[in-house]
Amino acid sequence: VIAGGVHPTVEPHHTLESPDIDFIVRGEGELTMAELLKALEEKNNDFSKIPGLGFKKENQVVLTSFRDLIPDINILPIPSYELFNIKKYRGPYTSRTPFMIMTRSRGCPFLCTFCGVTKMFGRRYRVQTPQRSIKEVDYLVNDLGVKEIGFKDSEFTLDQKNVEEFCDLLIEKNYDLTWNCNGRVNHVTPSLLGKMKKAGCYSITYGIESGDQKILDNIK
Repeated sequence: VIAGGVHPTVEPHHTLESPDIDFIVRGEGELTMAELLKALEEKNNDFSKIPGLGFKKENQVVLTSFRDLIPDINILPIPSYELFNIKKYRGPYTSRTPFMIMTRSRGCPFLCTFCGVTKMFGRRYRVQTPQRSIKEVDYLVNDLGVKEIGFKDSEFTLDQKNVEEFCDLLIEKNYDLTWNCNGRVNHVTPSLLGKMKKAGCYSITYGIESGDQKILDNIK
């Protein structure tokens, strides 16, 4: 049993205290998982040289060094969405099905104290090219019949030029597709919002956080 995500990344010892968990993957998981599965397949029990890993040895927790972040996330393959029973999925804001989530970017330059994104994906913002993203959308829409996508990027609108180019491609494709995303109010303009709406966006979740300036200062 292999656990990954925010909690194993920030609380590795606590996670591995569970007798039901054999390994944890800290931070970005793709390369670490591939190396771990290869070692298991080859019955190689020396996991100490795989960065980004945690495991138990003689009832002691062993954490290897953190793995460097993937500098170019365009190299990652399109996830195998076909392994999911897509008919079973919807989100709290879903207006249409079949629905699926997608992520175009990783990392965030901000330091909000309540958020685990920088622990997982670092502070440097890395985003797919519009061309790479449209290939994934193309697969979801044309191969799997998806009608709505929830973009789960922490801050979808951070690179406005990239978003505009992505929207241009969506408009050009003219999919039967609606989508939603997360954003910050200071990163949108009327022209960007107009283009996003034309490209199928119907909802943006903004982090207002608080109306109290002292709280906003405290949580950075």
